[in-house]
Amino acid sequence: MSEHLAGLELHKRLVDDIDGAELSALEREFESWRQSLKRDMDGGVTRRHFDALYTLLDAIGAATEVVSTTWMRHHSALSSGLER
Repeated sequence: MSEHLAGLELHKRLVDDIDGAELSALEREFESWRQSLKRDMDGGVTRRHFDALYTLLDAIGAATEVVSTTWMRHHSALSSGLER
C-alpha cells in the first residue's frame, strides 16, 4: 500500500473513531516507540546514532500531534458537547 493510501486509511479510521479508542491506541503505540528510543539513547550510542534516534523522536512527536489534531477536528462537536 502506498504511503498516500495508508494516510487516507488512517484518516478514515480517525474520522470513524467516535469514542476515541483508535486515537488512544495510536497514542499508546507512539508512546511505546518513544520510550524504546529514549532507552536506546540513554543506554549510550554514538553521536551519529543519537542524532538519528533524536530525529525519529521528533517525527513520533509530530505524528502524535497530527493524529490528535485530526481526531479533534472531526470530533470537536462531540468533545465540546455541541453534538445534536
